Amino acid sequence: MKGKIKDNIANIVRSYANSTHLQKSDFQEIIHIVDLDGVYISDDDVIGDSVAVEPIYSTTEIRTCNPEGIKFRNELKRKNLDVISSIQTVWGGVTYHAFICLVI
Repeated sequence: MKGKIKDNIANIVRSYANSTHLQKSDFQEIIHIVDLDGVYISDDDVIGDSVAVEPIYSTTEIRTCNPEGIKFRNELKRKNLDVISSIQTVWGGVTYHAFICLVI
């Protein structure tokens, strides 16, 4: 999975570079800012709420009309973030760092 995620990130950067006529040597570092969207919240704190058509986030829970969908999304995103956090370079050696954006 790490290789696929790393390749996807490299492809996005390469596509951006091509669209802006930049070369790999123009990049000192890739900084990726990610939003957690509550992915590390316990499944017990994902609450079914038929009124919550869009997820409602609080500091203690996520309310949603589709709790199983949120739990599945959280599991997948957790796995991806765990991989992303271990990547050190992309696109043949360009330094890569992922940072978490917390919105409270």
